[in-house]
Parts: sequence; structure tokens; C-alpha cells
Amino acid sequence: MSQSRPAISPPSDGWLVLALTAAAGLVTAGPYAAQRTLYNDTLTIYSFFSDELDALARFGAPAYWFPHIDAGTPGYFYALLGQANLGRPAFVAIAAVIWALGRAGVRLHAVQPLYVFYFGFLIPGIFLFGVRSLAARVFRTRTAVLYALVVAAFSPGVLVNVADPGILENTGYALFCAAAFVAFVSRPDARTFVRLVATALLLVVAASQMLLAAAAPLLAVFAAAVLATSRAARRAVVAVSPLWWAGAAAALAAAVLPSAIAYRQQGAEITHAVVGDLHYAFGELKSGNPLQFLVGSVPGIAFDWDAYRQSAEGPPSEYGIRSLRYGDELGNNYLGLLATPLAAVGLVAGRRRLRVPLLGMIAVTAGVFVLYGASPVFAPFLVAIAPLRTLNHFGDMLYGGGAFLLVLFAAALGLETLERRDDLLARMAKLFPLWSVAALGAYWRWAEPPSGLLGFAAVLSACFAVVLVWASRTPRRTRARTLQAWIVALAMLDVATVSFWYLRGIQRAGTKVDESRFGRSIGDTNGETTRIASLYMLRSTKALVDAGVAVNEIPRLAGFCAADARAEPIGPSEVAAAFDGPRESRRLALAPDPALARFFAAPSPVPCVVQTTGAGGTYDEVHLTVAAAQPALLFLRNGWAPQWRATIGDRDVPIHRALGAFQAVEVPAGTTQLRLRFHPPGVLAALTAAYAVVAAAWLLDWWLRRPSGPIAVHDDAPEHGE
Repeated sequence: MSQSRPAISPPSDGWLVLALTAAAGLVTAGPYAAQRTLYNDTLTIYSFFSDELDALARFGAPAYWFPHIDAGTPGYFYALLGQANLGRPAFVAIAAVIWALGRAGVRLHAVQPLYVFYFGFLIPGIFLFGVRSLAARVFRTRTAVLYALVVAAFSPGVLVNVADPGILENTGYALFCAAAFVAFVSRPDARTFVRLVATALLLVVAASQMLLAAAAPLLAVFAAAVLATSRAARRAVVAVSPLWWAGAAAALAAAVLPSAIAYRQQGAEITHAVVGDLHYAFGELKSGNPLQFLVGSVPGIAFDWDAYRQSAEGPPSEYGIRSLRYGDELGNNYLGLLATPLAAVGLVAGRRRLRVPLLGMIAVTAGVFVLYGASPVFAPFLVAIAPLRTLNHFGDMLYGGGAFLLVLFAAALGLETLERRDDLLARMAKLFPLWSVAALGAYWRWAEPPSGLLGFAAVLSACFAVVLVWASRTPRRTRARTLQAWIVALAMLDVATVSFWYLRGIQRAGTKVDESRFGRSIGDTNGETTRIASLYMLRSTKALVDAGVAVNEIPRLAGFCAADARAEPIGPSEVAAAFDGPRESRRLALAPDPALARFFAAPSPVPCVVQTTGAGGTYDEVHLTVAAAQPALLFLRNGWAPQWRATIGDRDVPIHRALGAFQAVEVPAGTTQLRLRFHPPGVLAALTAAYAVVAAAWLLDWWLRRPSGPIAVHDDAPEHGE
């Protein structure tokens, strides 16, 4: 390609994306408007979302610490490493507005509608604009672009954020980056290079360190494959000055700095290895399994992909197919009845420059799944390298999302091919009815029991067959309108119906929430919030929970004097003994510390009386007035972490680790003001710097795209083809 081909992006496309986003969002947000229920959530992600906005609105600071989850946990760690979207651009934009309103005295009283907008409209909108950006770059026909958009907008996997909240937003940024990469390879100049760097920065600052680690195998193989097979890519790389590459590398390092700091500070303190204990047999049809490609759009086959099992203990092929209605999970890759036949056409007969990379990426995706899911050679690395321990958990989502996009673009390529080739369209018109009859028969035979969608699939298959026959007999100059008007419309009806069928079951089982207290109380005390936190809580607290200690039943505050403390090995029995039984038998077990020697002495004649009043603070602070009859240790049921600081008046005092997991602070005799503050150094500054770098890159991109014309990266950089 001697020059970059103009992207297919007429003005109406932007409005089309907005319309599709609004329509798809209503599918998920409609039941909320009617019933005040959340979709596909048990308040775990939602509670983190509301806590952060509540903290910014009322206290003007992020919620670094979540005090209501068990014994507290440093939320910023997994916020920046992947949970709850709290470090991602879409949330940061909302958070900035909420923070500004809070500083202006406008308080946030209803978080849930904002949450529904965020997950139901904003993130899918980012994703769809990403699909449009890449599709307009790689496809030659408007039919293919429209097909990719409508299927992406209404796929069940997309409407529930591709299996897990957070994956979809990152996928949108990845699509922008891929589109920028295609433009850069086509014409490597300053403008396309800066756009590539700007989109890469947006992706890096949004993606967590753990997800980047999970993506590293695929990205490395993909980069090597591109450079090995594309002469244009190699030319584009060498056309850029090393100074520009050095600047890009520095900017990317700044973008990843917040999550790197968070991992450095809390990586050893947080229990995340438990995620690595999750494992799936290769035969289980999890997202990304190559077997899923074979049934991703077969008419009538059960939509509950997780119902497929290949038992490691049973026979080689053990089927247990259930219908969607009776399943509790949803595969991400349902793309409609035509997707598999269209993808086959695209991968076999589509344009070589597209079908060869698509085939390669599908093979790589399948190969990576085999490696992390079943390889005895690769598996030890997952255990040895802490961030990679999450690969088994996040991999099914990450590569499932990749599989979704690969099949989607392969199908769109197939539709583009049918529009241009009479012979293939005629064959599809004959083969698709046979495909549908065989698939519907298989579904009728093995489904448990046949779903109500069986009849829908049969009717829609007939409609597709009629349109294919009609299009095959239509002159080529009018075929595009036929395919756009009917194939695209039927595809949208197909995936939208399946999405609604699935989502209504989720929404009926949704969790009702009392909005009245949001923005007025700290955190969400719903017990479901501990489900995700249990994977990311402090190791020491997690050990106590695993040992059967009821952490939430331990007193929040308690005073201990000299005879009540002892230095000895700490275990679950010491935790129970500290608060059970008569006063004279209670002991506070502490890690040995010479500074605490006087607390292991004989009892004082002064009664041990420790009273606390005026307890208050924020997510990250605790304020207390302590009145002690003699020098004492004040126990706080708050997880110990090295980033906590304590002051009495203007004097810093140490925080000791008590009972192996909690905090104890020395207080003098008399009445004192105690303040504890959790503030991880460098995190907010690094996050601010990262977004400043992203903003600067996009500002430079805007400046280079002014009407003054392009500026070459190398004065002698030639224009060349792919």
C-alpha cells in the first residue's frame, strides 16, 4: 500500500455508535430504572466504586484504605492493579468531576445511577468507538464495518463487560491502539507515531500490572510475528528516530509507574496468590478455549458454554450441554447465527493481508490458553512469579475477550468477501440452510431441555437463508444495500434477543440497594463485599480467617496494660485468648520488640482503665481521644500495614503488630489525642504524573494534526507500502 487508505468514517458513524451504545445500554439499565436492581453484580465491584466516589466527594482524597472489609485492606493496591476500575481513565474522569463538586460543597447522595451509567453506557461506548476505529481501518466495505459494530454492541459478553467489569474498557483502548498501529505501519510519520504512543499510553495507564503480565505472552508473540512477516512493519520501526523511541519508552514507564509503586509497597502484604490456585481443565469450555470457536455461533446450540465439560476423571468426551435458560453462566463469544460460517469464509477466502494475521492470532490465542491452562512446563512459572499467579484467573477473561474480537473481525471479513465474490455468496446461500438444520438437530438431541430460543434460532436461520439467496441473485452494484439493510439488521436482532434473554435472568436476581445512605456513610457494609476482598486482603488477616478466627467479632478497640501484654509466638489461639474469658486471663500477644519491654513487666497498682471517645475520621484516618489510668497499649482491629502512621499530639509514635495481624499503639497515662493515618507515599503523585504524560501525548497528537501538515520523523523516511 503506497499511501494510507482513507478510513471508512463518514460523519454518521459517530452518531451510529452513540445510538448503538444508548440502545445496548438500555438493555442493561432498563431493569434498573424499573426495579432499582443492579445487573451482573453482587455489590462487590459496586461497593468499591461508591466508596471511592464517596471519599473524594466528602473528604477530598481517594479511599486508600477500606475499613469496612474484614479488618481493612489497602484498596489502592488492587484498585491500581485491576479491581473496580479505580485507576482507569473513564473512572478517573468521573472521579475528577465528583471531587470538584465535593470541594464546591455539592455532596453525592446517589451513586448507583452513576454506576449504571458508567458500566452500562460509558464503558461500552468507549469499546464501540474502539471497534469502529479499527474496523474502519481494516475493512474496505461499509457493510463489514456496520456488521462489526452491531454485533459488538449487542453481544451478551459485551453487555456484561466481557465476563468481568474492567476488561471491556481496556479492550476499547487496545482497539484504538491497534487502529493507530495500522495507520503507523501504512505511513510512519510524526503524526502516526505520536498517535500510536498516545493510544498505547492510554492502554497502559488503564491496564493493571497483573493484566499486563497475563497479556505479555500473547503480546510478545504477536510483536515477533508482525515484525517477522511484515516488511512494512519493519520499515516503520526503523523509520523512527531512536530519540523518539526513547521518549516513547520513558512515557510508557511513567504510565506504568503507579501500579509498579503499588505492587512494590503492598505486593508482599496482600494475599493474591490464592487466585493462582484456580485452575481449569483444558477440556472445560472456558473463554478462549479453541473448542469454543467451533460452537460460538452455531444456530441453536446451547448458549451456556460453561455447561460443557470434559472431565479429567471420566471418559475422553463427556458432554453436559444445557440451555441458556437453565445455565448460570454465559460464554462471551456468542456473535450470532452467521458468525461461524462468515468467519470460515473470511479465514479461507478473505483478503490475505487480513486472513493470515487473523489465523495466526487465533492460533496464538489457542496456544497461550493451552500453555497456561494445561502445560506442565509453563505452569511452574505461574507459581514462581507472583503477578503471573493471576494468569489462570484473568487469562480466561483476557483471552476470551481476544477470542471474541478475533472471531468478530473474521466474520466481518467474511461478509466483506461475500459482498465482492458472487461464487462464494452462491455457495453460502446453499450451505447455510444445511448448516442450520444440522446444528438445530444437534441442539434438539443434546440440549437439557431445549430452550425457548430454539424456535427463535430456527426462524432466524430461515430468514438469513432467504436473504442470502436473495443477495446471491442481486447485481453486485446493489448487493451492498441488501446486505446492509437485511444481514446487518438480522444480526442485530439475533444477538440483541439472546442478550436480553440472558440479562433479564441476571436482573431478576439482581441485588436491591438502599440508595439513601450512599454519600452519607463510609463504605458499604453489605456482607457480599468480602467476596472479592477475600482474594486481596492482607496475608496476616487472611491467615486468621483461614484458621477459623471470626475477625469481625473481635472488638474494634481495646486497652491493654503492662501485665496484659506478652511477647511470644502468635497464633490463632492467642487471638482468641486476648478477648475471651475474665479480665485477668486476657493477654495481648505482640511481636517481640525491645521498645515494649516495660509492657511485659509486673502489674501496676494503678487499675488498668483505658477509655476511648470521639472516634471518627475518614477512610484513611482514625481520630480518637484516649484516657488511660496508666501507660497502655491501645488495640485497634485494623489490619497492620507499613504505610500507617500514628501521632499523639505532634509526636510520632510507632504502630506495633498485635496478634499477628492488627495494630497496637502506645498511649501515655492521661488524656491524649490519637490520630492514625494511612497514606502510601508516591502513589497519588505517580498517578497524577502518569495522566499528565497521557494528556501531554494527546496534546502533541492534536498539535501535529493541525492543518499545517505532517512532520516527518526522519527527514529521509520514505513512504512505502505494507
